[in-house]
Amino acid sequence: MSSKILEGCHTMVYLTNGTVDKVYGLKSTPFTLRSALIEATDLVLYDRALRKIGVRTPERYGFQLRHNPKGPGLLLVETVQYIPDSVDDLFPDASPEMVLTVAKDMFSIISATLPTRGRTIIDTPISNFRRDREITYYVDLMPPRGRIRGIYRIERPEPRDKKIKAFLFQRYCGPSTPVLALNQWCRRRPQLRRQFEELIRKTLETRGNLEAAEFFEQRPAKNLSPVTINRLTPYDCDHIRDIGCELAYRGNLTVEGLRDIFSLAHIVPGGILPAPEEITRAKQLLLAYC
Repeated sequence: MSSKILEGCHTMVYLTNGTVDKVYGLKSTPFTLRSALIEATDLVLYDRALRKIGVRTPERYGFQLRHNPKGPGLLLVETVQYIPDSVDDLFPDASPEMVLTVAKDMFSIISATLPTRGRTIIDTPISNFRRDREITYYVDLMPPRGRIRGIYRIERPEPRDKKIKAFLFQRYCGPSTPVLALNQWCRRRPQLRRQFEELIRKTLETRGNLEAAEFFEQRPAKNLSPVTINRLTPYDCDHIRDIGCELAYRGNLTVEGLRDIFSLAHIVPGGILPAPEEITRAKQLLLAYC
């Protein structure tokens, strides 16, 4: 018996007889035989790279190919270990102490990738992490990200625009990456923002990642003013969200308002930036509550 437990941007996830089947190609572009074999190889190489820097990932049990029920092409199905506890489900209602413990575990994983300077990259959404017996795992390896087989991979499909690809590369593995994690946490628990910030700062300093620590302390949300907000562009989506979280922490912005900010400043997988009018609207909201 199979039951769907998750639907992501690239993956359908089913619980089947105590293991997890991750179906690739149903939500995104289906595979040819050749591209499926390459993708399976890249997933294995990516998993090895993550484990090499100490990131826990589910045990892998193998791949299958299936016909695409929606049309031409193939689906790639990977069977992996089931990690039972969703961090996304835990975060909203758990005690502050538990949330900070889990956030520390997640940021330990995220910060482990920063010194690789793009050779190994992860995506920071809370839904990409699960727990089993107090151990936190990174579970969403699609698409593989980083330098794999000598090629840098960021998204699936890869952006064709070189400027967008360079922007995404910096977003996932540059000094601003901690802001992505902070935004995910503060969206759900804005009242813990100062504790989250301190956790990130201490971890970066302990790991010796001084460039990211300095950026974190000097980012736009730390110098909040109308001038700062007006300077933001579609390439500053993460800073727009960060400022929204700061205003929510101060009590100036409602949960609904913060949800609107995140929606307006959303980067679609593949690197599609918000339209200029969406960024203008987001900035108007921030200015109204600044």
